[in-house]
Amino acid sequence: MTIGIIGLGIVGQAVATGLCEIPDMELKLLVSERTKEKSAALAAKYPEKVEVIPDNQAIVDRADWVILAVLPRQAETVLESLSFRSGQKFISLVPTLSLKQAAQMTGLTEVFDVLPMPFCSKHLGPVAMNPGDEEIGAVLNKMGTLVVAQSADEMACFRTVTCLMSAYYQLLAKSKELFTDVGASAENAEAYITAFFEALAVQVQMRPENLQEMALEMTPGGLNHYIWSNLGEAGTYDLWKKLMEDVLARVKKD
Repeated sequence: MTIGIIGLGIVGQAVATGLCEIPDMELKLLVSERTKEKSAALAAKYPEKVEVIPDNQAIVDRADWVILAVLPRQAETVLESLSFRSGQKFISLVPTLSLKQAAQMTGLTEVFDVLPMPFCSKHLGPVAMNPGDEEIGAVLNKMGTLVVAQSADEMACFRTVTCLMSAYYQLLAKSKELFTDVGASAENAEAYITAFFEALAVQVQMRPENLQEMALEMTPGGLNHYIWSNLGEAGTYDLWKKLMEDVLARVKKD
């Protein structure tokens, strides 16, 4: 299989790496030259699988699947300069490009909206797509946990959740400060905090249908209750949801 990737930023590079790391996959990966350092490093790491192509149309001409991973402001300009052929599959990683736009601009019938995360390079986390496709889904499922959206609105919700990453890391950073503020070991702080939050995530995976119940599993008047109730009284949870609703309104597509 020959897959072309146009755009090799953070996500594009992660997808390229994730594809190359799939064992026993016969793959020829054609990547755009931008950025030169990233494309050169990728080709050096996977010389038998990766070929750097300076011309985007040349990538499209040779690829079975074309993955667009450019910045939103670049997407239309890039697509306007390309000609696709019947039978190709077009995969957009661009958050602002709707399926309708993609179909109109490529002239293809098989167009897909895919949401990978940077850690897909290590085959971790979710990879969402809309609509579903058995062939593409089989590949994506090897790069993470495949989740097929039932609608464009559901896909927008997936994108909204990804916007929690920095806030989550900030929570962990503040937790680490608790240790260092009292002169405790930063190394121990990192070991404990990361293992603790990992365990919480695993616990959630065992009971994904009971999130609210899990939030309420605490001793009234206890330490968990102290943090939970004070954040609630301060309106933190409502603000959290309000900010997510603002993001959702921005990422919804036709």
